[in-house]
Amino acid sequence: MYNSIDVIAPTFPERIELLRRSAHVAVPYTAGVLPVKAEDLFLYYDIEGQQYPRCTQTTEFDELCSACQKETSSSTRDFHNVGKMDSNMFATRLDVSNSGLLTSIKPDIIPEIDMNRNTTLTAELTKLNIYGSGSHSKAQNAIPTKNLPHNRTTVIGSLMVIFPTPQVGGALILEHRGSILTFDCAAELATAKSSVAYVAFYGDVKYAFEPLRFGHRVILTYDLILRDTNSVPGVRFIPNAERMFEEVLRIFLADSSFLPTGGFLAFGLAHEYPMPSEPELDYYDGRPPPSRLEPLTRLLLGSDARVHTIATRVGLESGIKILYQNEASVRDAYDVMTDDVLNTDDVNTRWVSIRSVVARSGTILKHDSLRSDNSLRMNARRRLGMNTGKAHYEWKGGPIREENPDIFPRASVHWVTELKDVNRVASHYMRFSGERGEASVDHVYGHAALLIRVPAFNVGVRASNYSM
Repeated sequence: MYNSIDVIAPTFPERIELLRRSAHVAVPYTAGVLPVKAEDLFLYYDIEGQQYPRCTQTTEFDELCSACQKETSSSTRDFHNVGKMDSNMFATRLDVSNSGLLTSIKPDIIPEIDMNRNTTLTAELTKLNIYGSGSHSKAQNAIPTKNLPHNRTTVIGSLMVIFPTPQVGGALILEHRGSILTFDCAAELATAKSSVAYVAFYGDVKYAFEPLRFGHRVILTYDLILRDTNSVPGVRFIPNAERMFEEVLRIFLADSSFLPTGGFLAFGLAHEYPMPSEPELDYYDGRPPPSRLEPLTRLLLGSDARVHTIATRVGLESGIKILYQNEASVRDAYDVMTDDVLNTDDVNTRWVSIRSVVARSGTILKHDSLRSDNSLRMNARRRLGMNTGKAHYEWKGGPIREENPDIFPRASVHWVTELKDVNRVASHYMRFSGERGEASVDHVYGHAALLIRVPAFNVGVRASNYSM
């Protein structure tokens, strides 16, 4: 339980720190052991050329190993002596829904999903793997995040169920953005009777199994799927971290000194999402095309989903935007917030500089101290933003036009969590340089972030009758 005294933090930096802490009280995976019925541990599988399916218990594996194919991936070295059987070749009596397994993992996998969104978590069996002595796998993603579909059924992660077979070693290693979890399923199952071990994680979490020292390991893998439903909303328990975030946010909104003329609270996305890869070039009857970023809010996971859910509950607009950083000095640095991937056609057809094309494409957000420090660290790892070189290039008809960024819309922003070097998009353009106007293909990078729009004081949810 959080301390209510801490929530009424007297200074602006202390309140921002409370938002930062409560936004990140979430892990992208969960693991444990679940008791099941003895008959749920039976597996029925087909052997090519045999008339009847085989049945195996937790101590019979030779025929099962023979019936499996060799597990493969994009790299043949990711798996070592691991057997695989597709879901259409076997059956299990284990029901992850009726056994209570999905109920066990849901609070950690989708704790921020609001019941009013009519979304349910389901699991779809995809394959069986069997590991023998010495078998192991290297770090990899179970699901290619960039290929997740934009529709009413969304795969968000994986569920692995490990059967209680005689086994020693082979710990499971999960890694996400530098955070590492080790789950020794063999040790957990050694003292559990008629139980299965389980681990569930998001699609951008990497997993690996260390070498199994003894025995066999049977693993059932499921896709974790979010489905839209038309069911009646239920009542959801709100975690303490979420309560603290909401309370601090409401305190900010009631403070006339906080963004008095309006602005944004910005959050670096903690997870990877399927971003648009190319600029939107099609227009409909002269109107801009529908937003391609708005549907991504339905795919938000973990702390990203928490921030969006709380903002909506408080009455604030929030969504994913793409930010393009300029090449100015640290003192004058700013991002340009856009609603889509940058269209660079004007660079090639109207001779406008790439810097000006970026500035005119959205709203300018000047860096605060957190964003400035963050930008320096990101640029130290790799060159981000625009590769513009000189401000003007001379070629044929004269200089490329450079427009003053002061004429474009601006807004105030406070960064709560740092922008991450994931969810990056690129736009390409033709660059001319030198006296002869040598042409080369260059690019400008944008990074996606989650932004909450804060109205001016005494406007909307910050009106004089606003109540905490």
